[in-house]
Amino acid sequence: MRRPIMLLAALVLALPSGLRAAEPIDLGPGVSDYQRFMAYPHLQRGFDAQRRGDAAAAVAAFERARRYAPRSATVALYLADAYRRGGRAEQADRLLAEQRRHTPGDARLAGRPVAASAPARRSPAATRAPVIAGQPSVTPAASAGSTPRRGALDREGTARLDQALLSALATGDVARAEALLVDVPARAFPEARFAIDLERGRLEQAMGRARQLLDGAPADAALLDRLTYRLVLANRPAAALSLLAHGWPFPVAGSDVLATRMATLVRADRSLVKPGLLDRLARPVDPSAIPAQVAVLASSGECHAAAATLSAAPVAPADAWLALADCQGGTASIPALRMAVERGGGDRASVRLANALYASGDPAGAVSAWKRISPAGLETGDLVAAAQSAVDAGIPAAAVPWLDEIARRHPAPEDAYWWLRSRSLAQGGPQERAAIERALAIREDARYLARLAELQRADGDLAGAVHSLERARALAPDDLSHAASLGYAYAAAARRAEAVEQLDAYRAAHPDDPTVAEDVAELEQRLARHSRAQRAARAALDALPVEADPDRRFRLRRLHEQLGRTWSLVADATLGDTAGTANANVPGASYRSYAQVQAERWLGQRIGRPDGDALAVYGRVFAGAQSGGILPDDLPTFGVGLRWKPFADRIVYVAVERQLALDARDIRRDDTLVRVSAAPLSHPAIGRDWHAATAGWWSHTVYLDAAHYLESGDSAATADYQAGRHFKLGQGATVEPFARIQWNGRWQGGHFDDDLRVGAGVRWNRWYGGSAYDAWPHRWVAGLEVQQALETYLPERTAVLLTVGNYW
Repeated sequence: MRRPIMLLAALVLALPSGLRAAEPIDLGPGVSDYQRFMAYPHLQRGFDAQRRGDAAAAVAAFERARRYAPRSATVALYLADAYRRGGRAEQADRLLAEQRRHTPGDARLAGRPVAASAPARRSPAATRAPVIAGQPSVTPAASAGSTPRRGALDREGTARLDQALLSALATGDVARAEALLVDVPARAFPEARFAIDLERGRLEQAMGRARQLLDGAPADAALLDRLTYRLVLANRPAAALSLLAHGWPFPVAGSDVLATRMATLVRADRSLVKPGLLDRLARPVDPSAIPAQVAVLASSGECHAAAATLSAAPVAPADAWLALADCQGGTASIPALRMAVERGGGDRASVRLANALYASGDPAGAVSAWKRISPAGLETGDLVAAAQSAVDAGIPAAAVPWLDEIARRHPAPEDAYWWLRSRSLAQGGPQERAAIERALAIREDARYLARLAELQRADGDLAGAVHSLERARALAPDDLSHAASLGYAYAAAARRAEAVEQLDAYRAAHPDDPTVAEDVAELEQRLARHSRAQRAARAALDALPVEADPDRRFRLRRLHEQLGRTWSLVADATLGDTAGTANANVPGASYRSYAQVQAERWLGQRIGRPDGDALAVYGRVFAGAQSGGILPDDLPTFGVGLRWKPFADRIVYVAVERQLALDARDIRRDDTLVRVSAAPLSHPAIGRDWHAATAGWWSHTVYLDAAHYLESGDSAATADYQAGRHFKLGQGATVEPFARIQWNGRWQGGHFDDDLRVGAGVRWNRWYGGSAYDAWPHRWVAGLEVQQALETYLPERTAVLLTVGNYW
């Protein structure tokens, strides 16, 4: 035969794991099993809340437990401890003074109160409960005396029989209880007969008696409480829930206890909830019963029905809104938590609201919620959470009061405190770095190391930053943001292969990040791994969103095109109307007309953009028209040379060219040309290449050139500045009005001559030949220019020039 204590243990074990203690708690003498049953879940909630650092929730849970066990010194000690942790010492003292009047002999209450002892295991003898909850416990000795006589009972006989029944059932002697009722009218002692039927396994008969009892006393909350409690002890949760539904809506006087029991049963096993029960629970009730209704609906997972009930209620208490928030969870619970705060839910509601807002990605809202609570009233865990919210919200000054409270309580705070303190200080200053280093002295954390690396880079300590990021990467290998940071640090330290390895690890998890793919393409180019660089450029292009900057997309296409190019071909010509125009393509020479064809082949490593650190071989044929006809067919010359680009990020070329006269009539000797040229204003924003994002753009170019002929000893120099405005004529075409100022100088035979002129004209530019990944590789140019010499050694001061060219 099962004893009540065994049934109680079964019930407690049937509760959700978050609602039961690790072991039974000794609540002391004078506390019935019923009271223990009702108090246990609230005590466990209090312990869980203290473990989370939620002082307000712990106080609320222990206060609820005390309502069920008001004379228990153990519960009083738990509650007093919670008061003290929450900064309510005076209230704790008053509570313990009151408890001393109830249990004056309890030594734990002497002197200043301290935290209650850990839950202790109770002996079975201390847990025996009365058969009918709410009545005093009856021991076998209490029923000593003669058995009541059969037949009609007077008041004294009824009392004696009742006492005997209580004694028999309390000791598990069901057979004696049945014998006592043999000659008693069938309708007498219905509650005892209900208990006997239940113990004998006659559930249907027991339920019939219970319904009859409830139908005869529909407003008796205590009766429904006792009957359902006994069903729970008998491990009949479905029957208990059915009987609670039969008594719905609960009498107002006992709705809180009954709703708690119903909610506990539902949480333990949702399968007990049937559709008909939910329909019954969702029916309108008296406003005073709405909190109980919401609690049950929320426990049943009927969040919409619970919300609808609350929205129709004129005024609902904070507990009802908190129950709805429990049901909804996550971001959906925030409106309910706001209502709980407005309805006087106190610190516990504010704490829950703050945590929910932070979890939803609204740290600023969380800070507002935390500010409702005095820092002294928050647990240390809540203080850390509040400070974290302020830091994440970008208002680090708001974290200071919470951090100061942590420092006041803990002279040697943990690393999390120093980390948050660092975030509340002036960013980039020595105090921030000192705080981070103190956090790292306590515990290494990848976040701390990553921020330290940022400060080290700002201080110029690149090696230190790399070391810190390597440690962060080792500590958090799955956090690929550290891989990206380390990759960029390696790139800054010119450790490009290692940089690519780290950035590729990041790209594997973030294939839709075009920026990292673009950076990898440039690093691969600098490593002369052109095919890999092209793959990265294609990945960047594929990852760019449709709305991305068109210029950025074009630059990536241009990079992809240049990475695949090994040859270039130029054919251009200038036709003039006078016999005296300087031409920089042939240093020191002047022509009426000029034409050349040049082919170039890259030989070495192209590292950088647009052309990189490179070595190329080129050959060209050029000729001019110095007098007479307009066609450039005089003195054809063949040149072959090497061109070197020594800098990856500057447009500077050094060339050595051997020139050979192709016309036997040419009296010039063959010569070797050494030449240095540069384009200082080489930025894509002001370049002459296509701009995809705008209807037009200004271009500015500066060309500098210095040359020397080794055999003849002649030298020449040129400086040319041009500014033009491009107006688009559709895709890949512009008309470009431009102006220039140009200076040319030459040294021949020990004599120096120079020419300074200005010019203005218009050009037509046409780009063509591109693909999805390659920008237009070819450009056709035709222009007309008028030049006026300001100072010159040439015979003509004014010239009109027609220029044509194609660049492949």
